Amino acid sequence: MSPSEQAAKWWRACRFLMVEGAAALVSFVFVFGALIIAPLLILFVGWLLVPGYVRVLRFWAGEARRRTGRYTGVVIPERYPPVEDHLGFSDLRTMLWSPPFRRDVAWVTGHA
Repeated sequence: MSPSEQAAKWWRACRFLMVEGAAALVSFVFVFGALIIAPLLILFVGWLLVPGYVRVLRFWAGEARRRTGRYTGVVIPERYPPVEDHLGFSDLRTMLWSPPFRRDVAWVTGHA
C-alpha cells in the first residue's frame, strides 16, 4: 500500500471517528430521555411516551447501522417488528422487554 493510500485510509478513519463522536452527543440525549421516561412509567404519561421513544430510537440505531455500513462496506440489517399506532398496556410492556429494544438501549448507552 502506497503512502498516499495509507493517508487516505487514515483520514477516512479519522472522519468516521469524528462523526461518531458528534453522534455520541445525540446518543447521550437518548439516554437522558430514557432516564426521564423511566420514572414516568409509574404515571400514565410515561406509557404514552414509550411508542414515540421506541420509534425515534429505532431510527437513530438505523442511522448508526447505515453509517457503519458505509464505513465498513458491510450492510447491517434491521430486524424490528412494526410499532403499531394504538397499543395496549401489554403490548407496550412486551415492546419494552423485547430483545431488539434492549439491544438498542444497550447500544445507545454504550455509544453515549
